[in-house]
Amino acid sequence: LLILVFSSARADEHENKDPSACNGHAELCDRTYNNVTYLVTHNAYATDSNIAANQDRSILEQLDDGVRGLKLTAIVKDDSLHLCHTHCSILDAGPVVDTLDTIAGWLKSHPSEVVTLMWNNGETAAIAKAYQNSAIFPMVYSLPQDTQAWPTLRDMISRNTRVVSFVDNWSDVPYLIDEFAHVFETPYDTTNPDQFLCTIDRPENPEHPNEMMYLVNHFLYGVIQLGKDHQIEVPQKDKAASTNHERLEAHLKDCIQSFQRKPTFVEVDFYAWGD
Repeated sequence: LLILVFSSARADEHENKDPSACNGHAELCDRTYNNVTYLVTHNAYATDSNIAANQDRSILEQLDDGVRGLKLTAIVKDDSLHLCHTHCSILDAGPVVDTLDTIAGWLKSHPSEVVTLMWNNGETAAIAKAYQNSAIFPMVYSLPQDTQAWPTLRDMISRNTRVVSFVDNWSDVPYLIDEFAHVFETPYDTTNPDQFLCTIDRPENPEHPNEMMYLVNHFLYGVIQLGKDHQIEVPQKDKAASTNHERLEAHLKDCIQSFQRKPTFVEVDFYAWGD
């Protein structure tokens, strides 16, 4: 994952860096949030040793390794919001509040880091309640209404508003930002390693795409047939080394050429695999 200078550095590298650096790099401090590239882990919580896992290192390890964006999916289970993908019976990573507290603890130990949380399929009111009940709430960034202007990393760090959160549906909660009003994504449902595309998949036909940030979805699914009429898509860990190396390099080059700028977010499975 070396083709772009991601806005991150391993936590154990920070001792050798300028203490005034932002996300590990002094040169990033005066860049606006939307003018930096962040490594994002797809289903960051899905680390169990089962067929549904998208990562093989914990969220704390991901943050220590330089990941600065976490894609999360939340489902209400027994009146509590849990980190689950599609069905909690397949993979349940526990209450959302617990993970938010874990991230908050890491951020308190790393006061010069900005982290992005991107939520799929969650109920905005339930996510907001989880934030309010967690230690992360004092650190959330609220985007002013009707603006595409973003602060610099330096400003966010100095104000301790270091947690940017997006939801993939409309939101009237200022710290849960409507992703598709500000970010478009490339196609995410890729099963052919030779068909990673650089087209706008979501939202459909945005009015001003050149003013938006963009996210490159770069992870590979395999298809398992269940009986005659049912299929499920599963992550492809055995192909992660090549998916996250030469194929990622080619995909990013294509997208930079297509959109005439670098992506803000690059989302992958098994981020530690590849080079």
